Amino acid sequence: MKNIVLDASAALSLVLPDEDSEKVQAFLASSSMDINLIVPPLWWYECANVFLTAIKRKRLEASEAREALAALWALPVKTDAAPTPVSSAYLFHVGLAGELSAYDAAYLCVAELHGAVFLSINEGLRKIARQIGISVAELG
Repeated sequence: MKNIVLDASAALSLVLPDEDSEKVQAFLASSSMDINLIVPPLWWYECANVFLTAIKRKRLEASEAREALAALWALPVKTDAAPTPVSSAYLFHVGLAGELSAYDAAYLCVAELHGAVFLSINEGLRKIARQIGISVAELG
């Protein structure tokens, strides 16, 4: 089974109407059907916040955001274990070394701990993942 850490940028590109998801869709389609999508616990909050912000900024109607959120809930994702003091310290050190927010570092930590491919459309985060030796999904 191939582990893939799906960050919010990639996931949201799949469900937001004004986002380009072709590369993410193509990567997922080209992966074998035997994949395990993993997200850190914060993924759920991060995605919900994007929808709330989109509503506030008039990017989406509430009904559209609810539909998009339901589409995210339908994705076959596995939520990684809740953080512990040890994993939080690890996240802190990865964030410090990469000059990342704790939120971005969480995705890289989960990818490393699961030996997973990191799937993101955030080029800066993809670059840092490569620099620290994490396999990054090619979105050619």
